[in-house]
Amino acid sequence: MVNKTVIAASFLLMMASGAAQAETRAFPVPWNAKQSGPNITFTDLPGSGNIRIYTVSGEEVTNISIAPGTNQLSWPVTNSSGRKVASGVYFYVVQGGGAETHGKLVVIR
Repeated sequence: MVNKTVIAASFLLMMASGAAQAETRAFPVPWNAKQSGPNITFTDLPGSGNIRIYTVSGEEVTNISIAPGTNQLSWPVTNSSGRKVASGVYFYVVQGGGAETHGKLVVIR
């Protein structure tokens, strides 16, 4: 079982330390349900791999597969069950091409 405290602490340390983020970006951030489009877009993806999105407490919200050759992907701001995620701060991890990228998302409903 994944230790949620360790995941949350790792994200906080990564963000506080200004750890280098690779080229993968997510936008718009913050995402606002009333002003943004229906999705958050991830761009400059590694070409294959996955995107995992976590709450600040370390719970996995969803795991999105990146198909080979994919450079851009849209996330409908839902969990793995298809339900809208709540307002809050989320962290993402993009794995692929032998690299790992981390970032932060803000959702405003």
